[in-house]
Order: sequence, then C-alpha cells, then structure tokens
Amino acid sequence: MILDEQHEKLEFFEHCLATCGRTIFDKATLKGKTEVKLRGRWEPILKLSPTTVAVAGVGFSREIELKYPLKYAYTEIQDAR
Repeated sequence: MILDEQHEKLEFFEHCLATCGRTIFDKATLKGKTEVKLRGRWEPILKLSPTTVAVAGVGFSREIELKYPLKYAYTEIQDAR
C-alpha cells in the first residue's frame, strides 16, 4: 500500500518534469555527449556514474583535473552537447 502511493507520487513528479519543458538528464541520455553546461559554464565530461557526472575543475593543472574531478548530480545539468 505504501509502495503504491510512492509509485504514484514518482509518476506524478516525472510527468511534471516531462511536461514543463526541461530535459531530464541521466547516464543514458548523456552517452555520446562531450560537454555539459553546469552553473552557466560548459565543462568537458570526464566520467559518467549512475548518479553523478564528473567534470574537470577550473584553474587546476590537467593532471589534478583528471585525478580529482568535480562531481555534480544529474539534476544540476542545464544542457548537454
């Protein structure tokens, strides 16, 4: 019974997101993309995980960017290309 209520809520929120015009990004939708727009800046994608996208940091050396990438939730992605 509680699980059914949660499924209904999830379906409602997914419907709201789908109809408001915002693209819902996840690992599957970002496959083949090279850059994501986060907080107004385009960043190259380093790695995709089930819940986050890893991008290079700004102002660091390339070695540090690859070793310690910045991770953002898929919900923070504004656009992808």
